[in-house]
Amino acid sequence: MRPLPVALCGLALATGAKLASVVPLPPQLAAPLASAVVGSLAMPARAADAEATPSDPGDAEPDTSSDARHTGNECTAPEAVLALIADERADLAEQVAALDVERAAIEALRLQVDADLAALSRMRDELQVLVDGVERRQSEDLERLVNLYRGMKPAQAAAIVADMDMGVTISILGAMAERDAAPILARLDPIRAGAISRVLLERGKLPADRDLSGLRLR
Repeated sequence: MRPLPVALCGLALATGAKLASVVPLPPQLAAPLASAVVGSLAMPARAADAEATPSDPGDAEPDTSSDARHTGNECTAPEAVLALIADERADLAEQVAALDVERAAIEALRLQVDADLAALSRMRDELQVLVDGVERRQSEDLERLVNLYRGMKPAQAAAIVADMDMGVTISILGAMAERDAAPILARLDPIRAGAISRVLLERGKLPADRDLSGLRLR
């Protein structure tokens, strides 16, 4: 039994075991490492058998078996394990780099979405300002019209609203107090006055509950 190869194999096994405890090995690395362990453990036994069996050097034939050919190579497996570990680390590094690229793309998309949402919020605020301004002006205009017709004589106001758009007529009369709208409504054509009264009644209901079927304007 040669002590130097045995010591080298023991050192290689200790190195492989330490690597296995520090770096989790994937399944494809377990087989080479196990083979190295078995080969290293079997080498001293084969060497002892060779020393215990005397033979005539002249009669001995060269041992061409695989064990004899690989006697000096049992400790090459840890290098293969290290190479596989290096390959696995390189693959993991590539995957991490790809994930970093995807993460950067997602972050850029998030920033773009945030910018778009901020722009939409500003547009909504601007539109709300415009709508509020239009509604305020409409309310002011309606109030002026109501004051104008309230200042007229009922017969004069009725003569004007008789040919006015139905929606405008309803808006004006609906905004008036009852004592101001009643004299004007009384001087309108009965059919038109009835239609105005019905619309004024129905507009206070929900849209689904309104019933304007059979409404006549003239």
